[in-house]
Amino acid sequence: MTSFYSIPIEFNQDVAHLRIDHDDDNSLTFVIPVFNDNEGLERTLKSMLQHLKCPQIIVVNDGSEYTETIKIVKICSQYPDNIELLNLSENKGAAAARNYGASRVKTKWIGFIDCDCELDARYERQLLLSLMFAGSQIVAVAGQVKSLGRGLIPEYMEEQGILNPPFNYKKEPQSIITANSIIRKCSFNEVGGFDESFSGAGGEDIDLGIRLKSVGEIAYSEKLILRHFFPNCENDFRERFVRYGKAAKKLEKKWQVNWEPKPFDVKHEHLRNLAKEQYLAMKKGYDSIE
Repeated sequence: MTSFYSIPIEFNQDVAHLRIDHDDDNSLTFVIPVFNDNEGLERTLKSMLQHLKCPQIIVVNDGSEYTETIKIVKICSQYPDNIELLNLSENKGAAAARNYGASRVKTKWIGFIDCDCELDARYERQLLLSLMFAGSQIVAVAGQVKSLGRGLIPEYMEEQGILNPPFNYKKEPQSIITANSIIRKCSFNEVGGFDESFSGAGGEDIDLGIRLKSVGEIAYSEKLILRHFFPNCENDFRERFVRYGKAAKKLEKKWQVNWEPKPFDVKHEHLRNLAKEQYLAMKKGYDSIE
C-alpha cells in the first residue's frame, strides 16, 4: 500500500443487502474509455495483450477528434479477436463512456483500466487469484496503481497514492479508482453504474465506490499492480488537480459532507512544493463551483 487517505463517508456492513451466490464463473471483460489519447490507448492495449491471455476488451471512443478517431480505429483493428470498439458521436465524459461500455458486457465481472497504463508482469495471476477468492459479499476488487515515468511529479503521484483507493482507519478500501478495478456486473447494475453528472474525469469512481460499498464489500489486492504514466509537466499536474477539486465539490453536494481540500503532507522534503501546488489547484477547482 503506497499511501493512506480517507473519505468522509463510512458504511456499516450490516446494512449490506446484496448477496450473491458464489460460483466458479470468473469471466471478465475490460472497459477502457479514450478521448484524444491514441498513444495512451496503444500503451495500455499493448501491455494487456502482452500480459493477459486472450483478454476481452471494449474500447469506448468518447467523441475524440476526427484525426484521433482514425488512429484509435487503426490501433484497435490490429486486435480484432480481442477488442470491440464503440464510438460515441460526441464527448460525453468518462462516466458516460464507461457506462456505455459496461452496457455491452456479458461477463460476470467488468474490469476498468485507464489509458496510459502498463500491467505488472504478474497481473494476470493476481487477477485470477482475486476473482477465485472473491466471496459472495465482495462486489468489487481494487488494485494498486504505481507511477510510470521519471521526474518529481511521477515520484510525488506514487508517494501520495493519487490513483489508489481511499482507505479507512482499518486500512480497508472505502471506494474504487477506475484506473485499476474489477466490479461485479450485477452489483454495478444494482447501484446504477456511474453517475454521469460527473462529466469530467474525476469523482465519478469515488461516487460509484461509495454506492458499491453500501451494498457489499470492496476488497483490496495490493499485488494487482499496474503503472500509470504521469507526465513530468506542471501544467498537466495543475489541471488534473483543479479537475479533482471540482469533483470534490460535486461529491460534497451529493453526499452532504465536507469535502473541502486540506493541505497535503509529504514524506520527502523535496516534494513539499508539489504538495502545495496540489492543494492550491484543488482549492481553485473546489472554489470555482457554487
